[in-house]
Amino acid sequence: MTDSTTTSTQPVHETIAILDNGAFGTRTVRFETGRLARQAAGSVVAYLDDETMLLSATTAS
Repeated sequence: MTDSTTTSTQPVHETIAILDNGAFGTRTVRFETGRLARQAAGSVVAYLDDETMLLSATTAS
């Protein structure tokens, strides 16, 4: 068995925001696009502290 790794030439775009919830502390929100679900019409990976979500959308014509 051989292992193959493909690398993407497309850049990964990332945005990070720190949310200050006052007495409840701060939370970090990060969005990345360009790495996962490239076959979808649009996709983003969203991180909220230690939680990760993959959101994608496709269209039919």
